[in-house]
Amino acid sequence: MGKVMTRENFIKKLKEIASLPTTYYSVSGGSWAKWNGKSWNFDCVILIKAILWGWNGNKNASHGGAKYGSNGVYDDNADQILKRCSNVSTDFTKIEVGELVWMKGHVGVYIGNGEVIECTAAWEDKVLYSKIDSKGRRTRNGKQVYSWKKHGKLNYIDYGKEETTKPTSSKINVTYQVYDNQLKKYWSEITNYNNTNSNGYAGCMGHSIGGIRAKASKGTITIQSHIKGGKWLSPITKWDNTSNGYSGIYGKDIDMIMIKSSVGTARYRVHIKGGKWLGWITKYNIKDSVNGMAGIYGKSIDAIQIEII
Repeated sequence: MGKVMTRENFIKKLKEIASLPTTYYSVSGGSWAKWNGKSWNFDCVILIKAILWGWNGNKNASHGGAKYGSNGVYDDNADQILKRCSNVSTDFTKIEVGELVWMKGHVGVYIGNGEVIECTAAWEDKVLYSKIDSKGRRTRNGKQVYSWKKHGKLNYIDYGKEETTKPTSSKINVTYQVYDNQLKKYWSEITNYNNTNSNGYAGCMGHSIGGIRAKASKGTITIQSHIKGGKWLSPITKWDNTSNGYSGIYGKDIDMIMIKSSVGTARYRVHIKGGKWLGWITKYNIKDSVNGMAGIYGKSIDAIQIEII
């Protein structure tokens, strides 16, 4: 069985898809890996097969550029594809980056640092990031839904040098803080995020943000913000009390934010004042208002969550 792509390119494509609007679509007929006008249709195993069949994000192609059955990749279901893996194991302390993770009727891919990318209806009906621990337990935002049972190397992937990482390995921590325009003060520092109301995000619901700063345990965080009714400000990489130590203008509402990390990938989302949490963003692209930044032009931001993956 020939190798279709390297581990690095496989994971890169998975992350690309996870940053796009997607829909969990239990495939029947010809709409697999298809742009439906609003999002891409995937299910758990089609996500993997479409990449191996050459999916390239072409909205005008039948299946995003993927060609059914190409590259010697079989049209397996979630249980069959495990049989085409080597080094299958139930020991999740020795899982490698890029390996398939499996439970009855469902699969995903381990991408390192305790993270899996999968397409599922378990939480949000889309391609998403979930957590995995050293026992295979599967969670998202603290909520567990079943556990992974086995993992193995896809024989279509060139894994190169062994890259074993434990799901419990330490991750890069990001600490961030926002300025409250109403109270004219910074709220407490937040590290990463969780789902609690007190310290799961930076900000105060109903109070617009006028400044944000962030730093990581490794590498540099770059932040660029857009002022509501104004313009994009210059990128900021520092954290101090000078005008260059935060992104924003005190007293002016921020409505859009872009964040990137020099090590790993910054994953972030914002909450709209009087509205809701928007989707997670993993890109930094001033020309892409849908996938390259967080926020809505003209809508004030009142809270933010960030992590490094």
